[in-house]
Amino acid sequence: MSRTAEIINSLVGALELARQEDRGLARFNLTSDGFWFSFAAILLLLPFYLLAGEIDKQTIDQSGTPDSILLAFTLAAQWIAWPIAMIFVARILNLSGYYGRYITVYNWASVIIMAFTTLPLLAMGIGLLGKESAYWLSFMAFLVTLYYRWYITRLTLETGAAIAAALVLGDIVLSLSIIKLLT
Repeated sequence: MSRTAEIINSLVGALELARQEDRGLARFNLTSDGFWFSFAAILLLLPFYLLAGEIDKQTIDQSGTPDSILLAFTLAAQWIAWPIAMIFVARILNLSGYYGRYITVYNWASVIIMAFTTLPLLAMGIGLLGKESAYWLSFMAFLVTLYYRWYITRLTLETGAAIAAALVLGDIVLSLSIIKLLT
């Protein structure tokens, strides 16, 4: 399968999982090559991340808003921190056998999540929504993505609801800590 076909299959699989269609899992390349290639999904996510940062900079009067290079560095740090942390967490929880599948799906799903959560900010940036409406919709999108992350975690790691919720919370805490530290 070509890399383009793999990207398309992975994104379609991520969308199917967003609709709670477990069959979407079969669309991912779950080999070690597919695992490593899934990290390339950052290249699809980066434009959304930078766009969200730029819209924030324009709509919120912050003198210390980070520039695009710092935002990209922050994303890169987040992109590698969770998979590294999960190596140890998966060992502790006896989930190492599912680690590759989890990270592969997690990486491709991140593109869908970033696109989805950027939509309200984009609508605000082009004048379709006011700031308050955009931020409420962004918050609601965040809640939807929390559930999506939980669903993917539970499905790919074949673990219970509480463990999946704790892992999603750990991911959020780590990401927020990196943002706070670097920006």
